[in-house]
Amino acid sequence: MFPKTLTLQNGTRVELEPKMSYMKFNDSISDRSQNSLFKKLKLKRVKHNKRKDDKLTINNSSLGAFVDTGNLSSISYDKLIKEKRIASISPVYYSNKEDINSYFTPLSNVLVLDIEGLVNEKLVDFLLSKSLTINPTRSKYLNGKVLVELKKGVIYDLVSPLNRNKIIRDSFFEKIPLVKPTCWKSNDSMINLQWNLEKIQWHQDFVECKNSAIVSVIDEGCDLNHPDLNFVSSGLNLGTMLPDGSPTGNHGTACAGIASAITDNASGVASVSNTKVLPLAVQTWSDVEIASGINYSAEFGADVISMSFGVYDSWNFWNYNLIDPAIVYANNCNVFMCAATGNENFSTLNRYPSKHPLVLSVGGSNKDDQRKSIGDTSSESWWGASYGLEQYQNSWVGVGVVAPCLEIPTTDILGPSGYSSNDYYNSFNGTSSATPQVAGLAALIKSHYPQASNTSIRQIIEKSAEKVGAYIYSFDYRFPSSSWNQEMGYGRINVRKALKLAADIYGACCDTNCGGDKKKVAFSVQGSKHVSGGPDVQMKFGVVLLNEGSGWANNEFKCPESGCYYFDLNFVKDSYYNGGTLDDVSLYLVKNGTRVSGAAWSGEGAGKRGTGAFSVMLELKKNDVIKVFVHSDGNPTRHVSQYSLTGFNI
Repeated sequence: MFPKTLTLQNGTRVELEPKMSYMKFNDSISDRSQNSLFKKLKLKRVKHNKRKDDKLTINNSSLGAFVDTGNLSSISYDKLIKEKRIASISPVYYSNKEDINSYFTPLSNVLVLDIEGLVNEKLVDFLLSKSLTINPTRSKYLNGKVLVELKKGVIYDLVSPLNRNKIIRDSFFEKIPLVKPTCWKSNDSMINLQWNLEKIQWHQDFVECKNSAIVSVIDEGCDLNHPDLNFVSSGLNLGTMLPDGSPTGNHGTACAGIASAITDNASGVASVSNTKVLPLAVQTWSDVEIASGINYSAEFGADVISMSFGVYDSWNFWNYNLIDPAIVYANNCNVFMCAATGNENFSTLNRYPSKHPLVLSVGGSNKDDQRKSIGDTSSESWWGASYGLEQYQNSWVGVGVVAPCLEIPTTDILGPSGYSSNDYYNSFNGTSSATPQVAGLAALIKSHYPQASNTSIRQIIEKSAEKVGAYIYSFDYRFPSSSWNQEMGYGRINVRKALKLAADIYGACCDTNCGGDKKKVAFSVQGSKHVSGGPDVQMKFGVVLLNEGSGWANNEFKCPESGCYYFDLNFVKDSYYNGGTLDDVSLYLVKNGTRVSGAAWSGEGAGKRGTGAFSVMLELKKNDVIKVFVHSDGNPTRHVSQYSLTGFNI
């Protein structure tokens, strides 16, 4: 009936699970109606035998469910597909039979096509000849890729003839995980105090700014009627790409409350940012939905994307080639992104997308300001926040910062259908609860300083993190913002310190409700196409974007007045040289002929396109001189294609 094996885009060969299928419904069906349907068909939904230390949740919803079907024959399949409420039946595959997280379904009636150029009549006619139609609504936010649907039959046999068409470069299944990839753990204990806000040094006065930032919560939607949440719009369902972002599960409402619950309203909980939420509801947790959600967030104008979910590479179902372009697009739209590392206590890897270099990876800390680990003295000793260190896209990636992740009070779906019977839940746990605290902090900074870029906000959060937990934090060229520790990243977030650093950079809060005007940039310059053959040489900048106070001249900054200055240095190393080594290019600052501590290293491997970033605050006297130098490791020639230096008079 279905192929016994499939080979995925990354080369992984997955095996068919013959006793399980995924049924997609034509319309939304309640749990009660599903039970009646499956009773009639003599089937049962898949359920996971939960232990107290195992919070895995099967990914069933009102639009589809995983079902125990036994050995589904052609005859029984034909009988089931004739049931008017069933739109399609898809097989389930796994890459590791012993790991339930690796089980997924490649939908039998959907393909995503990577095409050459734009959709044209010739392509449409070809697709129609294969009984395929383009879904323009679901294709809109897939970075130029096209989602097609098959009305009858199964799509697996069409992959080869489609890929032989010269217009089609590649095709991808839409893959739905058996287990929800949320980073959540929970117990039954209840607390009444938001200890996490005290721990991260949050204060109510911080949210009295205009709070103009928008936090996109890509998750299981939000209760749009919750009185303690403020929405910028009703959002979308990412399965249909149509309104609205109502709950498809409990997880999203809880995440939204931590980041952005209405504060100082004499009701419920306070949040880190008190900003508006864009609720985006996953329907199936497929890779297509995640990519669409990130792209839509960027186009909508969200300032922050909070992602309390992720998958490990070994699960082998999400196609990162669908999601990576969306992350790059959002980053280019100046969106700050953060995601959870996971709760498996892994020391060698983190979940994706938290490990993407453009996403701030968020780990979890306990009430003692240590990494939440297996066997610690906290209330849940059976799980720990992952803290992997690995390479992705030729960049070293690891934990960026940590935030409290135990017994976090937050909003809940109204009534008895949420995590609790109340409208609030006091024990939301896991790196899922840590991530929206970081998202909230990013939104808070953006509200106070709308001119702050996503890169600057990330650096502020990293540099202001508190070095807690009696860990050894040391300087690591792969993590240039500050001293770093593998388990804790740059440290536990500190709201007060982050806002103080932002104020040092941008001056007093520029919002009219906060008083004061921002300090202006002293200078901003760019250069390109630098060629270096070995010894350290001074960089030359060809473009002057801003020169407030005339401090920049002759490829150097000559301090016009004494004070504290903030410098931000960035560069791109091109990939077209040969024979290079890891981290073979660095840029650094020189003050009055003496090298400033720290450097922006390329952070990439041989023959790879690399990036580096370095920022520092310096006390300068009038007429002090700052120059930029480049260091290259020997021969052959190294190429730096783009580089920039920005300086603020704090």
